[in-house]
Amino acid sequence: MFTPKHISLFIAVLLSLTQGAGLFAQNLSSIDQLKQEFNEGKISAQIVADEYLELLNGDSFFKCGTPGSIFIEMHKDQISESTHQKALAIPSYFKSSLATQTYISDLGKFEISYETTGRNAVPLADGNGNSVPDYVEWVAIAMDSSYKHEVLTLGFPDPIPPGQAYEVYLANIGPYGTTTSDASAPGGTYIVIENDFSGFPDNTDPEGNQRGAVRATAAHEFKHAIQYIQKGWTGDADSWLEMDATLMEEVVYDEVNDYYNYLLGFGDTIFEEPYTTIISGSYEDVTWALYFHERFGSEFWTNVWKHIESSISSLRFLDAINTELNKQGEIYETVVAESYLWHYASGGILSPVNYGFDERRFYPGTYVKKEFTTLPDTLSELSTLSKFSADFIEVNLETPRSGQIGIELVYEEPFIQLGLIAYFPNGTVETRFAAANETGTTNLATTWTWSEISHLGIVFMNSDPFASNSYQFKVTATLPEVSYLAQNYPNPFNPSTTISFGLTEQQEVTLEVFDYTGRLVRTLLSGVQSAGTYEIPFDASNLASGMYLYRLKTRNGVFHNKMLLIK
Repeated sequence: MFTPKHISLFIAVLLSLTQGAGLFAQNLSSIDQLKQEFNEGKISAQIVADEYLELLNGDSFFKCGTPGSIFIEMHKDQISESTHQKALAIPSYFKSSLATQTYISDLGKFEISYETTGRNAVPLADGNGNSVPDYVEWVAIAMDSSYKHEVLTLGFPDPIPPGQAYEVYLANIGPYGTTTSDASAPGGTYIVIENDFSGFPDNTDPEGNQRGAVRATAAHEFKHAIQYIQKGWTGDADSWLEMDATLMEEVVYDEVNDYYNYLLGFGDTIFEEPYTTIISGSYEDVTWALYFHERFGSEFWTNVWKHIESSISSLRFLDAINTELNKQGEIYETVVAESYLWHYASGGILSPVNYGFDERRFYPGTYVKKEFTTLPDTLSELSTLSKFSADFIEVNLETPRSGQIGIELVYEEPFIQLGLIAYFPNGTVETRFAAANETGTTNLATTWTWSEISHLGIVFMNSDPFASNSYQFKVTATLPEVSYLAQNYPNPFNPSTTISFGLTEQQEVTLEVFDYTGRLVRTLLSGVQSAGTYEIPFDASNLASGMYLYRLKTRNGVFHNKMLLIK
C-alpha cells in the first residue's frame, strides 16, 4: 500500500543527511564499519569488541547488535578475558533484570520479559485494560506474525524447540534489537528488542513509527535466530546475515518500509555507489536481495539457505545463489546483471511502467558514471570495476541517429557482464543482456533503432567475487549493408518461431505468411519501417502442421522463404 507517507519518509531522510543529522546513518552502520576496518587490518578485534559493548549499552541507536555478538564469539581468542566475560555476562543481566514480568504470545511460542519501572521500562499505555502494556502485546503479536510468515509460510526451519517458548527481552539498548547465542536458551539464542523506540527513525507503518519499528525488528531478529540453527552463524554466509534479515522486514511487513532509511546516506549503497562491491551484503544492500524475492518468488531464498545448510563444507553465499539459479534454468551472470538494471530503473525519473521493483518509484535514482549525448567513434578509456560491482552509463542523443543500437565491449578477463535497458516514448522498457566470454570481446547487436527510443541505460557488471576487472566499450549505430530476409529460427518449429529481415533505408514493407496452396494466412507487418534489422515473432498455434511460405515485399525487391510447422 503506497501513501504520501512514503514520500515524506524519504524527504525526512534527505533532510537529516543535509542538515547535520547524519549521525543516524553513522550510528546505524558503526558495527559493520568496525568489522570492515578489522578485516582491512586497521584495528584490532579488541577495539571492535569494546566499541560494540559500549554501543550496546549506550543511548545512541544503530540497526542491529547481532553482528557484534557474533564477532565477539568468533574472535574471543583475540580479545581480553575481561571483555569476553562482559559479553558472557550480558545474557545473565537480561535474564535476572528483565524477567520480573513476562507475557506469553497467543501462539505460545514466545515469552516476552519486560519492566514497567526504571531505565528499561516499556510504555505503560494499556488500551484494552488487561494489565499488560500495549507495547508488550505489540511485540508478542509481531513475533507471532514473524514466526508464521518465516517458518510456516516461507518454510525456513523452526528455531523453537517443541513445547518451549523462545525468550524475548525488552530493554533500553543502542540497537533496534540484537540476537545473541546462549546455550541455555531454547533454540540456542535469545532476542532483545528496544523498550520504547523513542526518537528512532520514521517508517511508513499506518499504525505509527513506534509499532512499525517493533514489527521490523521482530522480523529482522527472528530471521537471525533461524540463521543460527541453520549454520551456527559460521562460514561465508554469516557475513551476509544482515542483508538477509533486513529483507525479512519487507517480506513480513510490507507496509512498514523501515528499510527506506538505508538506501541513502548509509555507507556504500547500491544507489549511491554501485561501483563499490556489495560483498558482504548488509542493511543497505537489502534491495539486491529483494530483487531475487520479487523476480523468482518467495521460495527463492528458502531454497538458497537450504543449499547452505545442507552443504558439507562451507558453501559460499554467492555460490548458493548460483546453485539455485542453475536449478531453475537461469543464467547466473545475466541474473546478477539484471539485478543492477532493476536499481537503475528506480526513482522518480527513470521508473518505467512495466519493469523493476514493486516500490521502485519510492527509491532514489542510482549514480550514473557517464552520460553520452553523441556516439563516440572509438573505444572508451579503460575503466576498472571492483569485485562484484557495476557501472551505469546513459545515452541521451542530442541529434537523432539512424541505425540500430549496439555495444562493443572489450575486457581482459571473462567477468564483465553487459545489460541494456531501452526506454520508449510510451513509458515502457525492454532489456537485453550479454555474458562475458573467453574471447575478450562481447558484441551485442539489438533490433532497437535509435529513432524509436527516448533513452538508453547501460550496466557493466563485474561478476568476479574476488578481484577487480577492467573494460572498454563503444556504443554504436549499425545498418545492414543490403536488404535481406533470413531463414526463420527455429525451423522446423512448434508452435512459435522468429522471422528476421534487414532494411538499408526507410521504406514501406509487408511481411506475409501463406500456406503451401498460396492462401494468405497471416499479415505480420505492413507499413513504413526505418532502416535496420527486425525480429518478428510468428505464433502458429491455430494452424495445422505443414510447409508454409513467408514473403517480404520491399522497395528493393520481393524476398521469400519456406518454414516447416510440426505439431
